[in-house]
Amino acid sequence: MNSLKVKILGTITLIVCLLVSVVSILEYQHQKRLITQISAQNAVLLTTTLQSTIENVMMSGRTDEVQRILGRLKEKDKIENLRIFDEAGRILNSAIKPEIGLQVGPADLAMYKEGKRIALVNVGNEDSDKIFKSIAPIYNKPACHACHDAGTTLLGALEVELSIRYLESYLDQDKFFMSVSMLTMVVLILATIFIFLHAYVNRPLKAIISSMQGIERGDFDVKTDIASSTEMKALSDNFNMMVSKLRYFVDTTIGHERELARAQSKLAHHHEMHLMNQKLEDQLREIENLNVGMEERIEEIEEANYRIADLASELEDKNVNLERAVARLSTLYKVGLAVNSTMESKKIFDLIVRTAVETLNAEIGYIILYNQQGRNLLVTTLLGHEVTPEASTILQMKPSSVSTWVVENRTPLLIPDINEFPQFDRFSALGYERKNLICAPLMIKDEIIGTITAVNKRDSSTYNAEELELLVTIAAQASIAIKNAQLYDEQQATYLHTIQALVSAIEASDSYTRGHSERVTRYSLELARKLTLPPRTAQNYRAGRHPP
Repeated sequence: MNSLKVKILGTITLIVCLLVSVVSILEYQHQKRLITQISAQNAVLLTTTLQSTIENVMMSGRTDEVQRILGRLKEKDKIENLRIFDEAGRILNSAIKPEIGLQVGPADLAMYKEGKRIALVNVGNEDSDKIFKSIAPIYNKPACHACHDAGTTLLGALEVELSIRYLESYLDQDKFFMSVSMLTMVVLILATIFIFLHAYVNRPLKAIISSMQGIERGDFDVKTDIASSTEMKALSDNFNMMVSKLRYFVDTTIGHERELARAQSKLAHHHEMHLMNQKLEDQLREIENLNVGMEERIEEIEEANYRIADLASELEDKNVNLERAVARLSTLYKVGLAVNSTMESKKIFDLIVRTAVETLNAEIGYIILYNQQGRNLLVTTLLGHEVTPEASTILQMKPSSVSTWVVENRTPLLIPDINEFPQFDRFSALGYERKNLICAPLMIKDEIIGTITAVNKRDSSTYNAEELELLVTIAAQASIAIKNAQLYDEQQATYLHTIQALVSAIEASDSYTRGHSERVTRYSLELARKLTLPPRTAQNYRAGRHPP
């Protein structure tokens, strides 16, 4: 037991076993925590998916389908129970029918009221008896107002109990496999180390010991030739050199002065070499200290580079935000210039829609005016789509219309994907397909005059809240411009009626000139139409302002 090989092998065996045991325990604990996290994520994901499914079923009016969905999911081994209860804790629906009408446990009700969405609960004495309870609120939505009070914000809560028993069985199997793998690895490591020690340590040492025993018997002609490693070769060469010197000293007379002087010279030379080696070691230590200092400086430089990279990233983000702000201000400035450049409603509508379409990169854009008396919508300006002859630009208000929803709620609407909003029509009454859109109301104070809409982004991406906010800002400026244009048209019409009344009053005093101004106006308008004069000139003729 005092063998060097046994000591080395035993020490390595103890270290390897200790390391393997620690790694195995840590890996087992890590996998256990990982399984717990995965179970929590599965519970939250299942609850969210089931909540969305139940809300869609309830929005479609098929409330009896909820019980069948809960029953089918209860058949899975991974799910312990599913139930829906109200704020008082009364169970409204459950995968276990006898539970319906009963009260949930105080812990579940407290978890719901405290706003917790996931919790790990013990239902037994063992770790495998733990389950995840996930609670998700079910909110009232506009599509559910037909069967629930619109003033009720929260309809109830969905509770899902997910077992982790099946994951624990996977963990036990993995634990067994890991133990077998670790044991096999330890055996292979020990076998490899044993072979290595025998080939590169034990056998060379035996050869050197055998040679030393020969020297003890007086045989100075023995030599060792070991080349298994660099260290063993150096040891063999030094041993051979030592044997040669020993034989030399034995063959030479100890009292020979020359040999003694030569030996002293060699000793002095060895002393000088020793001093030189000490100096060299001191210089090597200084070099190592310099290397350590250099490594510290390199680490400081790397940290500075990381800080510079972080600052560059922050600067880039700020530049992006600044570019967005500049683009938004530029758009608003263009809209302001556009709406202030003319007072004609048609030109204002066209400028506003064209600016919105170009800014928001939309395929289709249009303005709809709201007729409060007729309860209908009038499409005034449409860019990006040709209206078919059989389609009407006067649209009736209906719940599935986006513009109707915006007019009634007086709130902008963002639809990133029309598939997620089944309450709205995919195909417009004007004949095009909607994929995504943003719509903002045109309002003056509390009066709503219409909507502006951008449909289908050109780069196949979806609209976001920033683009909706930009459209709302454009709509605010557009509302003022449209209202001013309407007031201007009403003022022009008032002036025209006043002039016509004055002309009629003047001509009424003379039967010979009666109707003369109206006839001249009709002739002038007909000549302007034949000559294709600009609309402004025709308007002057209608107002009685004839050019010289």
